[in-house]
Amino acid sequence: MLKGKVSIVTGGGSGIGRTISLKFSEQGAWIIVADIHLESALDTVSQIEKMGGRALAVKTDVSDKSQVVEMKERTLKEWGKIDVLVNDAAVMSPPCPIEELPEQDWDRVMAVNVRGVFLCSQIIGKEMIHRKQGSIINIASISGHGPYPFGGAYSSSKGAVLLLTQQLALEWGKHNVRVNSISPGMVRTPLNERVFSVKEIYEGRKNLVPLGRVGSPADIADTAVFLACDKASFITGADVMVDGGFMVSLQGHIPGKAGNK
Repeated sequence: MLKGKVSIVTGGGSGIGRTISLKFSEQGAWIIVADIHLESALDTVSQIEKMGGRALAVKTDVSDKSQVVEMKERTLKEWGKIDVLVNDAAVMSPPCPIEELPEQDWDRVMAVNVRGVFLCSQIIGKEMIHRKQGSIINIASISGHGPYPFGGAYSSSKGAVLLLTQQLALEWGKHNVRVNSISPGMVRTPLNERVFSVKEIYEGRKNLVPLGRVGSPADIADTAVFLACDKASFITGADVMVDGGFMVSLQGHIPGKAGNK
C-alpha cells in the first residue's frame, strides 16, 4: 500500500511511533525515523533493516526549527522526496492541578506537542506543496476532545493539534496535500506499562471500553497506514478516533437506573 513512499515518523524511536515505522516499512515505505533519542531511533532502524526494509535515523528535536530543517534536507538528500509525514513526537507533564502547574512544564508540553507539529508540518508541507502531493498524519488524542483531571497541559495541546489539523487541511487541499489526525484512546505502550501491568488498573480501564480491551500501538499504526495510502485520497481534515468506543460510552458511566428520565 505504501511501496516506495518516503515517510518521516517523528517520535519513531519508541511506542506508537516505532510501531508506525515498522508497519509502514512492512507496506513498502522508506522510513526516516526522527527522534530526540538517537539510540532509540537507531534501534527502530535496525528492526526495519532486519525485516528487509529501508530506513534512516535522524536525531531531531521537533521544537527546534533548525533541526527540523536539517531533518527535511537530510531526507531530500538521501531519497529526493517526502510523501508522508507522521507527527507522533509528544511529551506529557506530571499530573497536576492546573493552578499548581509549573510554567516550565506547560511550556515544554506546548513546545513539543504544538510547536513541534506546526514546525514539522510547515517545513515539510512546503516541500509537499511544491510537489503537489503529500499526506500528513498528526497523532492527537481523545484527551484533545475533552478535559480530564490533572491533564490540563496535555489536553490543551492535543486540542490545538486537532484544530491545527483542520486548518492545514483547509488551506492545503488545493495543493493536493491531505492532513488528518488520529485520536488514540487508552493504548498500552512501554511508556505506561508500569500502570497497565497492575492487574486491577488494567481490568478497570478495560471494562470502560465497549470493545472490551485496551488498545495497542498496532491499532494506531494500521489506521495510519490507511490514511497515508492512496486509498484515502479523498479524506482530509478528518480525525479518526481509535479508542474502542470509549468516547461514545461516556454517558453510560453516569450513575442511574435504566428507564430513568
